[in-house]
Amino acid sequence: SLHDALPIFQKSILLLIAKENTSFPYSDYELHMLLKKQNISISRRTINKYRKIMGIENSYKRKEEYQL
Repeated sequence: SLHDALPIFQKSILLLIAKENTSFPYSDYELHMLLKKQNISISRRTINKYRKIMGIENSYKRKEEYQL
């Protein structure tokens, strides 16, 4: 599947977002901090870049979508 080809950090971003609290979606900074705890060192900026590549909206937009 598509997900098998993703770099580990893209997969990790997807997993975190899949499990996030829909009332409080993670900001890119929060994702950065959570990944750091998993010993995945990736900047907030890079998270922003890959989130956009994967077609994932920012936390504000995700929160709006969850509330629909």
